[in-house]
Amino acid sequence: MNLDSIYKWSDSLAGIVTRSLLSLGILALLLWKIDIFQVIPVLLEGSSILILIAIIIFAINRILVSLQLLVGLIPLNIHTPLLKLIKIQLISDFYALSLPGQGIAGSAALWIGLSKARNERMQIGALILYLKIIGILSILGVGTLSILLSPSQLQTFEISFLVIFLIASVFCGLIFAPRCARFFSSIVRLFLYIYPNRHWIQKKAEDTLKAVNDFGRINGKYILYIVGLSLCVHILGSCIYYALALSLDIHVSFFTIAWIRSLLLIISIAPITIAGIGVREATFVVLLQQYGVPEENALGLSLAVFGVMLLGAIVGWLLEKHTMLKASVQS
Repeated sequence: MNLDSIYKWSDSLAGIVTRSLLSLGILALLLWKIDIFQVIPVLLEGSSILILIAIIIFAINRILVSLQLLVGLIPLNIHTPLLKLIKIQLISDFYALSLPGQGIAGSAALWIGLSKARNERMQIGALILYLKIIGILSILGVGTLSILLSPSQLQTFEISFLVIFLIASVFCGLIFAPRCARFFSSIVRLFLYIYPNRHWIQKKAEDTLKAVNDFGRINGKYILYIVGLSLCVHILGSCIYYALALSLDIHVSFFTIAWIRSLLLIISIAPITIAGIGVREATFVVLLQQYGVPEENALGLSLAVFGVMLLGAIVGWLLEKHTMLKASVQS
């Protein structure tokens, strides 16, 4: 093992330990403040019908995400059955939940699953990044509209998040503008100045941005399908959260749940904790308190959301184990 490998390994290990400690620290703080024995009855008394509806919507949501992949692969002349894409998506969900860097780990697993035995690895990577950016824009769009459509008068903190959503939307949208490539190259150079041992990132980042811009020049109808499916995915995602909230006797508007979910997903992009644990719980408790929701109900909602995600990850884990077992038998 050379020095560079040791550096990368130690850096990765330090990151895992730091994120784990941060997750545990936030959870410990919440459990110190909230009696877990008050949260358990909230979960046990939840409506099983609404929880089942949330799980069904979650299944439809994953099918739509896979359908979005299917549409994105067509311009690359890659034709993969929808069932196989659903399998790959669920496996990537498992890695997203079990590895540090929720979004990054899931995207990496998705890229590996799609690019096996293929030569179009860079194009597939660009597609995944393109879909990720479209997804972020859809999240921001749903969050912005949800705040604006909220039935109650906008509060100060809601206006603050609205401004953040709008600025982030503009920033993400700039990625699709070729003239802004110099701006993002400057960001990469700034990153290299802070982390001088990562020069390989510059070429990868420039190649990926070029591939993303090239992918953005495909037939407009495919872009329209991808954007439409992305919006449907995140509207359905908000429906999952809302069904779970109703099941736990949390009566706030759908739009409130939708914008809180949008904020939560944006925060979760940054790999600061393991699978978003701690950050998700704190976000629910702090924000839902502003709408008069008891802390134990808010924490119960967070655990219910994690439970649905965990259910999908377990299915992905079983599919991955089956794939590995099948490969070992064939070899």
